[in-house]
Amino acid sequence: MQKVASLLLLFSIFVSAQANTTSSKEDFLVKNLPGLHQKVSTQYAGLLPVDKENNGHLFFWLVEAQKSPEKAPLIIWLNGGAGCSSMLGLFLENGPFRVQPDQTLSLNSASWNQKANILFLDQPAGAGFSYTEQPQGKLTVEQIQAQIGIHFYAFLKQFFAIFPEYRDRQLFIAGESFAGNYIPHIATYILEQNQKHQSPPINLTGLLILAGWVSPVDHYGSYADYAYALGIIEHNAKVSIDETFTSCKQDLEKDGPGYPCYQIQPTIRQLSGHGSLMLNSEDARSYVKYDEKSMPLDYPIGLTELRQYLQNKAIVESIHATVNPEAWNECRLLADVQKIVNNPTQKLIPALLTQLPILFVNGQFDFVINPIGTEKFLYNLQWPFQKAYQDAKRQTWVYAERPVGYSKSYGNLTFVVVLGAGHWIPMDVPEPTVDLINRFILNVNSK
Repeated sequence: MQKVASLLLLFSIFVSAQANTTSSKEDFLVKNLPGLHQKVSTQYAGLLPVDKENNGHLFFWLVEAQKSPEKAPLIIWLNGGAGCSSMLGLFLENGPFRVQPDQTLSLNSASWNQKANILFLDQPAGAGFSYTEQPQGKLTVEQIQAQIGIHFYAFLKQFFAIFPEYRDRQLFIAGESFAGNYIPHIATYILEQNQKHQSPPINLTGLLILAGWVSPVDHYGSYADYAYALGIIEHNAKVSIDETFTSCKQDLEKDGPGYPCYQIQPTIRQLSGHGSLMLNSEDARSYVKYDEKSMPLDYPIGLTELRQYLQNKAIVESIHATVNPEAWNECRLLADVQKIVNNPTQKLIPALLTQLPILFVNGQFDFVINPIGTEKFLYNLQWPFQKAYQDAKRQTWVYAERPVGYSKSYGNLTFVVVLGAGHWIPMDVPEPTVDLINRFILNVNSK
């Protein structure tokens, strides 16, 4: 009976997400962006309804390609968190803008919109400029994961109705960190809907997962090895943390993570530093101050200026986001989404690899989602070409006549480690990263 009720609720969410909009393309045109004094590609931004029952809306910001936007593919970018805004990507990582201390905008020469149209989406509802009136904490894990796919699909339907020129365009879904949890669910749902409906399918072409949280057991299990390899902890500490991970793994195999899992990172940070100055989980080369909630203060660089910019009323009006009753915040604690933080999504990857190319990327100095954990997850991934991937030769990735990373690939699966990068890969190594993305898109098109 409970399962029937659950399915009825999901059906209700799906039906209510299909609200039609009478908006036109011109309603979303960004005509005058405060602080911008240089000519850039055409931009559109605003909110689209995805859940009529709970007044749920997702905010998007589309930047057209610098070259041949009428033919270029579409990349949808998602930041993680969980509950973080994709404006972090737009202004700090792979978007065209950088906020200066005087609140003017400079241009990023390594923006991903060089050869692709890129759309930054605040999701799930409640993150960034997106909003919802849905009560938090009421849904089950199954319902939350289903809702993420349903809302994304509803957004795409609305977006394509307003921007029909993108309807048949190649679509790549990209994201970082906890987007490694979102993207497999979203892609699976899109492919399922393509099979069910007679209408032209959504042209989902590839997935790009940067520093993705996909396999919690492998990510938690990598922390001691990674910290020990970097000399951050010594042997006895590693033995102790390995014992903690044994308890963590047992919890993950039962009802989800408990105290042992959540103690591993803080323990390593405490051993690494002094007082509030500790190892930066997002870049093992640096040390930062943490607040009482174990959150790094004023990191990444540029976040303080970004907050000020996106909380400016004139900015909010120019991007058609005034309907949201709350001021922009880079990350919001969404109670429902927190439930799925440690629910693994690696089980969805094998089926996706039979239909789509997937690029996994890790930064060399990212501690929180480090290359060791991702490599272990991909090495043990049970899919038809597991052995072929394991045996594939690792290649050196060269950019501007110097090594910038390493790649391993077989079939639809590619794994890249980016040298000199932490968690915020496009921010740390911008030019090589845009080169990697352009190569991935070109490689997909050449097959």
